[in-house]
Amino acid sequence: LSVFAGSFSLAAAEAVAQEHGAGPGETIDVLDRLVTRSLVVPIEHGDVSRFRLLEPVRQLAAEKLVERGEADDARERHTQWYFELMDDLGTRWRAGDDQGTWPTAASELADLRAAFDHLIDSGRVDDAQRFVVDAYGPIACHFDVAPMYEWAPRALRVEPDRVGRFTASACAIAAAGAIPREDLEASAAWLRRGAEAIAAGSQDDGLVAAIAIHHVLSGGEPAVS
Repeated sequence: LSVFAGSFSLAAAEAVAQEHGAGPGETIDVLDRLVTRSLVVPIEHGDVSRFRLLEPVRQLAAEKLVERGEADDARERHTQWYFELMDDLGTRWRAGDDQGTWPTAASELADLRAAFDHLIDSGRVDDAQRFVVDAYGPIACHFDVAPMYEWAPRALRVEPDRVGRFTASACAIAAAGAIPREDLEASAAWLRRGAEAIAAGSQDDGLVAAIAIHHVLSGGEPAVS
């Protein structure tokens, strides 16, 4: 549980714990014991029960996990859970579930950040760019645009010459993030890179064109034709 950066659901805890030997139903029994011992704090979050480790406990547990050589596997299971969650939220948002996705993203933001960091650290460039694109609707369009300012450029700078399915849209998001900072030169550069990515075979979902219009309406020169 020390791999969780914020509060977590039972389903998330099971996803991390089951491959470590915990069978169905065992995770909730362990959580109950930890709550009874005041090592884990239960949090009522609407109709869903969530949990969090007390910070001193989390730090000590993280140290023990490293000592046992299990930190990397636990971190990978954590990242995979949140990668799949972000993919689901992005798919639902694009399908019109506008109000049903952002509250989940908001409650999971700390761990979504942690998962994205791990994607970058482990060199999963395509997955990192996909993560950015999936996060754009549920996060940037609703409650916190800051991750997009950080995530998109980071995902695009790991392998600058790489063009994947989501590169063009990630470039558009990076361009959108530069506009509120009034860095229209950077915005134009990201848009041009996005157009080049489309020409090289990256997925074109219209986001580059939409952000290019926003860029012009914000005072920038046309960056792509």
